[in-house]
Amino acid sequence: MKRQTLFISVLVVFLFVSTKWCYSLTLSDGGTYDISYTLTGSNFVQNNTTLNLITGGRVSQYNTYLKMQNTSTLNVNGGSVDCWMYAEDYSHVNLLNGEIERIYVEDSSQFNMTGGTTYFLYGSTDNQIEISDGSVHVMEFSGTSQINWTGGQTINHLSSRPVITPKINLYDSAFLTISGSDFAIDGTPVSYGTYTIDDYANGQITGTLLNGDIIDTPFSIGQSSSIVLIPEPATLVLLALGGLALRKRK
Repeated sequence: MKRQTLFISVLVVFLFVSTKWCYSLTLSDGGTYDISYTLTGSNFVQNNTTLNLITGGRVSQYNTYLKMQNTSTLNVNGGSVDCWMYAEDYSHVNLLNGEIERIYVEDSSQFNMTGGTTYFLYGSTDNQIEISDGSVHVMEFSGTSQINWTGGQTINHLSSRPVITPKINLYDSAFLTISGSDFAIDGTPVSYGTYTIDDYANGQITGTLLNGDIIDTPFSIGQSSSIVLIPEPATLVLLALGGLALRKRK
């Protein structure tokens, strides 16, 4: 696999090597690029190309966006995306450590969050989203989004951001799976299983996620979307043993 540190870009409109600024680029050669400086302008990564935003790597927030397209991959590990970014056409985005301001996942793309922070996470059409650690502020999913939430926290207001209540919004046929224990909605303990708009159009969900993180956040369920609460493995074993004991007594 080709691996390069990008100081001479592919299809670059404007490049300041001395100050490590790059203005508007398109990468589509299938290579791997490590970015440790600032990108600005309109940026496209396409055709199996991999972009690594490492420490010092940043996509600026001013008149800028980043689009991952055509099975490309973005790995954020110490860097940041301070603008709108899009994952389209079977692309993959992995947030390990660092920040993504706003990400929009669509067109059968995947977003995997194992650390770091994202302030606005949106998913539409057919996509796969895995959240196992890190911090999220607002999550909004529509279409046939499939979300698996096993760890991480919802962020409260930050002084550097507008005052927006952390929340989860589900529309259309979005499907959110939450793995953990001790779940309650509006202060009332709830059983494991599937919840739709017929059960709760909105409310406040609390509980402990699979990795031990605590959740306490508002949610809304619209149209044919649903939230599925799944027990952690230890709880699942206890439930199975309980069922076995009942069968033996019969």
